[in-house]
Amino acid sequence: MHNGKKVVALCTSELQEQFHVKFLNRIIRELQYSGHYVVVFGVNSILYYMDAGDYGDASIFQLMSYKSIDMVIVFSDTIKNAEVITDIVEGAEKAHIPVMSIGKEMQDCYNVVYNTDSAFEGLVRHVIEYHGMREVNFIAGMKGISESDRRLEIYKTVLEDNQILFEEERVGYGDFWEGPTRMVMEEFMREDRVPPEAIICANDSMAVAVTDFLKERGVQVPEEIIVTGIDGIEEGIQHSPGITTAVRDDVNDAKKIIALVNGIMEGKDVPVTTELEYHIRLSQSCGCQEEQLFDRDRLITELNRALAAYRADLQLYREMSEKFFQSKSDTDFQSLMEKYIPDNAFICINDDLQIMDGKENRHTYHENPYTDVMHTIYKRNGEISYSQCMIENMMPEVIKGESADSAVLLFPLHYVDQVVGFLGILRESLVETDLMRIFHFMINFNCSAALRLSSK
Repeated sequence: MHNGKKVVALCTSELQEQFHVKFLNRIIRELQYSGHYVVVFGVNSILYYMDAGDYGDASIFQLMSYKSIDMVIVFSDTIKNAEVITDIVEGAEKAHIPVMSIGKEMQDCYNVVYNTDSAFEGLVRHVIEYHGMREVNFIAGMKGISESDRRLEIYKTVLEDNQILFEEERVGYGDFWEGPTRMVMEEFMREDRVPPEAIICANDSMAVAVTDFLKERGVQVPEEIIVTGIDGIEEGIQHSPGITTAVRDDVNDAKKIIALVNGIMEGKDVPVTTELEYHIRLSQSCGCQEEQLFDRDRLITELNRALAAYRADLQLYREMSEKFFQSKSDTDFQSLMEKYIPDNAFICINDDLQIMDGKENRHTYHENPYTDVMHTIYKRNGEISYSQCMIENMMPEVIKGESADSAVLLFPLHYVDQVVGFLGILRESLVETDLMRIFHFMINFNCSAALRLSSK
């Protein structure tokens, strides 16, 4: 409990993804409408390779004090490492705290999963059966990934249903991003091959890359080649041509999810697994929509404002980097933290962050990442205060009286796998430009901490 409210912890990665941040904001707002206090444990990386730096990032999930939490929601489709998710779930299970997994079906959890298969099949059938395409290529994601493999099987099934011979050379793996997708397109568009009439992609990022590649080659979309994606990212909506895709209903899905959360915490009979649907959105890249689905002039204005803000921030980032790297003492470093820490934020630092007797105190994901008592610097409305944070409370006492309309976002501070502490931000919502500033502060802090400590 926090100030009489039940605490819901959100564990997530992919905070660099705009479409995920929008959905996360919906979840936070619905939780607050229901009278809950929200704490977000977040990282920017996807925790896929799990090198030393990834373990440093993942340390933020070890901060969770389950005695202070009433329920955990894990965005399991964003955290790509099974060990990290398992550690979260097992920690909550030992404390008898319910866990909801959004994205993947997990044992010992309540699960909310998305049925993308039916929407993807609908897209393939739309291309083949509505538009009458026969020479249809498919760009899958990563080979061996279940989601990608399922979509390949759906593609094959629809071909068979329409008496179209499956051809291995019409399939490529774009790994869900631009670089590999362009390499696949080089193969698809070779002069010795029969060109496709349509290209179906396993996500929108690859569909955008495909349309850009075709435009560079002078190939018209959709007049000469139809392109589709799936997942409904902003880039696909704003692209020219707009990408035909399948999307979530974030507003209603968030309401359904929080209704489940409330039912679980009230002890009601809630299904172990709830399935939500993706919905097909036809657009320009298949020819079913003539005009863009957004206000282009407004988008250009917003992009120009964002670019101007980013240019102004670049000077701040450069100055911040130089000052941090030039700091010569603990006093200098502390002064810089006071100056550059974002407003309405706090930093908690392990209390033994020193080199003692020539030996460094180790704090890692697997080895006590945080000390029992941590030193806290808090900036509120430009004013600095100091206090201590008891790790069992996860947050310093000084923020307990802050606005109930603010969620607390907690991010890891570390150099490689060595945990320094964590950064806390109080925000009513997540804003992309604000998150960018926060991540730049963390990068500068982490790099300069590494430099200072390695030189001692």
